[in-house]
Amino acid sequence: MRYWGWAPVSSSAYLDLDLLFTQHDSEYRVQVLRSPAGDGQSAMFTLPISDLELENFVLKVGRFRARTRGVNPPPIAAAKRMRSPLFDAVFSGTIAECLHRSVDRAKQENAPLRIRLRVSDCPKLVNLPWELLYESSDDSFLALSARTPVIRYVQLPDPPRPLGVSLPIRVLVIKSEPDDYDRLDLDTEWAQVAKSLSELTSTGLIVLTELAVPTLSELRRALLRDTFHVVHYMGHGAFDEQSGGTLLFTNQAGRGEPVTGSDLGVMLRDHTSLRLAVLNACEGARADPVDPFAGAADNLVRRGIPAVIAMQFEVSDNAAIEFAPALYTGLVVGLPIDVAVTEARKAVYAVSRLEWATPVLYLRGDDSQLFAIAESPSTQPQGRLDEATVDATAPSQQANQHEAGEAPPSPAPTPTAPSRAPQADAIEERHARPIDTMDPATAVSWGLFIQAAADQFTIDPGQVNPDTIANMPASFTLVRTIQASDFVGHKLSRVFCGFVAVGGDPTTAVVALRGTTTTMQWWNDFKWNLVRFTQVPDGGKVSRSFLDMYRSLGTMTPGRAQGAGASTNFAADVAQAVADRLAADLSPDLPVVVCGYSLGGALATLLVADLIANTPLKPQAWTFASPRVGDRAFAARYGALSTVSWRIYNQVDVVPYFPVDSAGKYHLVTTGYAINSLGKAKWDLGCAHSLNTYMHVLSPTTVPLASDCGSPTAKSPHPPR
Repeated sequence: MRYWGWAPVSSSAYLDLDLLFTQHDSEYRVQVLRSPAGDGQSAMFTLPISDLELENFVLKVGRFRARTRGVNPPPIAAAKRMRSPLFDAVFSGTIAECLHRSVDRAKQENAPLRIRLRVSDCPKLVNLPWELLYESSDDSFLALSARTPVIRYVQLPDPPRPLGVSLPIRVLVIKSEPDDYDRLDLDTEWAQVAKSLSELTSTGLIVLTELAVPTLSELRRALLRDTFHVVHYMGHGAFDEQSGGTLLFTNQAGRGEPVTGSDLGVMLRDHTSLRLAVLNACEGARADPVDPFAGAADNLVRRGIPAVIAMQFEVSDNAAIEFAPALYTGLVVGLPIDVAVTEARKAVYAVSRLEWATPVLYLRGDDSQLFAIAESPSTQPQGRLDEATVDATAPSQQANQHEAGEAPPSPAPTPTAPSRAPQADAIEERHARPIDTMDPATAVSWGLFIQAAADQFTIDPGQVNPDTIANMPASFTLVRTIQASDFVGHKLSRVFCGFVAVGGDPTTAVVALRGTTTTMQWWNDFKWNLVRFTQVPDGGKVSRSFLDMYRSLGTMTPGRAQGAGASTNFAADVAQAVADRLAADLSPDLPVVVCGYSLGGALATLLVADLIANTPLKPQAWTFASPRVGDRAFAARYGALSTVSWRIYNQVDVVPYFPVDSAGKYHLVTTGYAINSLGKAKWDLGCAHSLNTYMHVLSPTTVPLASDCGSPTAKSPHPPR
């Protein structure tokens, strides 16, 4: 398995390009210590960037922290000018050939390639912005892709292993504003960061604790009183020629007291639960072009902290507010730290085209998996949501509340029941419909259609228009197949993505849209800017990529050889196919259900809005693990249009929380129904997001848990795979 975007990977699945840098008089030598293309290659180069050029670049970073517009805004141009001499100096001759062959090998093996730089022994090189390494052949920055994370690597004996932890992840926040230094307004900044993390804190996935007084003495006491996994420092950084990078804490009088990485390491090294330190130079903290945190970060790594993230330039409030939730969400769902940092970089890129390169990741050891999340069956995230327990096998009250024909049959055969109690813990969002209107058994009956669409694609991914659907619930007849353009594969080829079927008692039309086969492979490739949803009057804005894919949808008569292009009006085609099969006029009374999972859930949401706004149909909507689709106006319009609409999400599945959006542009559609798989299925990202896990939690007596997601309480020193 792998972690391209949000898909799981084991450390052994990584490929590494390890580069060692050493100084020889006025020149530097780079040597390949490990790569998929062999090792031993080396080259000599001179320092490609002068101190003046670096200082000018740092000034440009500060000048362009505000948002800019245009095809190639000044920050991007500045970054590319900086990367050119840096990349060209190091990656030339045999080193360049090694990089290209390694990238090709990684693509062939479907594995990420970590670019691990060992520059600690060359102080001049430490201060260079290596995170701007740029591959001109495909016009991309290496560090902006989870396929090629850039890491400052410190190899030490006794490398750390992933720490088995139970959620929540606990973060100790240190805000330091000495009285004798410029004020940074950290309270305001942290309030914004904390607000952006509210979805994680409210569900009990992460706990933030502020250090009462930013002194070393208080830090020592806090570490003795509680267990922490992350230290997050906010404040001034300074650089001293003798002691190197220092962090400014305060003394008993409230005045600044420099604390070196060695000093901080003394306080932290005995607390083995600490796996990450985040060193954040806030607005106005930088007074010197030399990186004040480089020495501190390197020292912390050498003194036992497995990973350190340090900011090499000033970071604006906007960037900090985007970076923190994306980083900590990645940690909560078990991402390796290099992938979590890459995702956080992309979150910053959305608001600042240059500041994404500010974070620097220092890592010791080969394993970038910091945490092995282990949950006990009794552990439940607690938060501001009202908690209730639903008997998934109890008679539903929903059928009495819907019009005739809207309560669907349960077409699934009953497999051998697992030996788990028939309970599903569910938490209903505030302002939602009464919890007893959501029938888990009904949800599962629609999930089986989505599973059938996924099974069909798995069996024959090259078949765009099958004449039958594998495992489609009995008593239903296939009416149309649905195709979309394969944006994920960059080939824009047509692929099978769902179907329309009619059957059951009472007769019901079902539109099922599958998710992707690689969990979240599409995440890296999608564009998250919001564009108008013109299919619906006053429809607000939705994700550009969701809309592009929705517009690519088309239908075909099953098994017939015919064009499979996008429909000019997909919703109208679906409506007419339903009416023709039911031999009825289009009417709000026709029983129609639209269901989708993950990416298919987002497309199902758009289809429901389109059908209700532009046809007489009033379909039910049932989605599983759907990400956020659009803005507040879209969510409001959808809520006004929809009748029965359930957005089912697992509280420990990252997909429903994305895209992370601290600016509040994306909004959830009604009506959310939260489940929790902790203690019911093995915790890792793939299992938390699996449709099978969703259906098992909703109805454990009718849907057995997949074998690879079993043993939820098994303890292992290794991370979940």
